[in-house]
Amino acid sequence: MSLPTILADLYGDIFSTASISETPDGALLIRSAPGRYMAWVLAFPVILLVTRWCWRRGIGGAFAPGFFFASFTIPLIIVPMLALESVRITPRQFTMRTGFWFAPTVHEVPLTGVVGVSEVVRQQLSSTGKSERVRGWHFRDARGEGPFIPFSDLLRANRAPMADYLGRHGHPVRVSPSS
Repeated sequence: MSLPTILADLYGDIFSTASISETPDGALLIRSAPGRYMAWVLAFPVILLVTRWCWRRGIGGAFAPGFFFASFTIPLIIVPMLALESVRITPRQFTMRTGFWFAPTVHEVPLTGVVGVSEVVRQQLSSTGKSERVRGWHFRDARGEGPFIPFSDLLRANRAPMADYLGRHGHPVRVSPSS
């Protein structure tokens, strides 16, 4: 196993952990776990102190002060995003909240009429105009049509319990062979 693979797995394990529960009304609720918050909260002072130390000693040129000031995005943007990010699935509705705390993105998919969910990869244009591969779920009705929901970090890392819940409620999830 290579170091990049180990680091990628560690990143996924620490920074994408979730709290998964079924609510009294039978809904599946997935939110960021406390460990996910703590990983980012602990990363902030480490990055802050290291970049300040480098900046004061002239190490890293203009990158050190840039990273110093950029580290403030952790408590101001990243941690509030984690607090907002959630997935709630009921037998009738799939709801995913993600994005910036000041401009959240909410995906709501009514599950009535949905016959299945496929995990697919699509080519989409990014905000910079480049074509990129985006993995997500396609909620299909009887005609094979329906919305495509791109994976958030929380959904990508915790899709197995969601797929199980959807399957138990008549909406089987399948992974396409090409993905």
